[in-house]
Amino acid sequence: MAHSDAIRQNYHFENEMKNVSLRQEPDLNAIDVGYLLHFLTVVLDYEHPSQVFFHVISKGENEDDEFVSDLTIQQQVSVLQSAFIDLGVRWNVLFTTHTINADWYSQVLYSDNDNAMKAMFNSRSSSRGLHIYTVGSINRTDSGIRGTSPEAYQSDPTLDGIVITAGTLPGGSDSDYNQGKILVHEVGHWFGLAHTFAGGCSEPNDGVLDTPQELYPGFCVEKNSCPDSPGDDPIHNYMDYGYDYCLEGFTPGQIAKMNRKRALYRSGP
Repeated sequence: MAHSDAIRQNYHFENEMKNVSLRQEPDLNAIDVGYLLHFLTVVLDYEHPSQVFFHVISKGENEDDEFVSDLTIQQQVSVLQSAFIDLGVRWNVLFTTHTINADWYSQVLYSDNDNAMKAMFNSRSSSRGLHIYTVGSINRTDSGIRGTSPEAYQSDPTLDGIVITAGTLPGGSDSDYNQGKILVHEVGHWFGLAHTFAGGCSEPNDGVLDTPQELYPGFCVEKNSCPDSPGDDPIHNYMDYGYDYCLEGFTPGQIAKMNRKRALYRSGP
């Protein structure tokens, strides 16, 4: 295929098929959405290092039903662009789906609902394609909102991606977490970062040398929870737990670690 043909076909897909609405329970025998998304990621991915697929799960078409608008998605992607600018990633929303499904909307992580939802859209996942699922609520059995690690992709690609509540998107209903930085945190996990408080005051902590040791999550409170180690707690780091207003960036060491993990695990189809 000539490069110019690829550009024309990519333009066609992005303009004619970018927003897909599934207004009822999809017929898995009628369309293999996972194959289509895999095709768009691998075959047409000649320029962008990280393709984004947004899957909006709602219980209706009203704002109260968490029916996320295209504007909100654009705002969220702008937050990602700013947060990962030093990583050299250009995020490209290649495909957006809107699905009305009450069972998926009230999400239970690692349940049959969770597996069915991801199998629908991610059955032929590429390691470079970031699948983001927005739901109304998450009944969690462990840590809740979760970004899968790059290593986990190798064992089960179908489950790769991030599930978040729509209220954490920019302007959302979760007042402490509605600047879009929850997704930044989860994408950090997706690229291979641990929490800044991983391992507490014991080596190797989060595996990054330039993040000060931290015994427990900071939640924007200035402190030094590991007084025998240099530096105050990194409460402004995206990989700490904190309210959106105080989370500001990654360290150079974290950027380097994400680049290493990206090259190892998220550079191929």
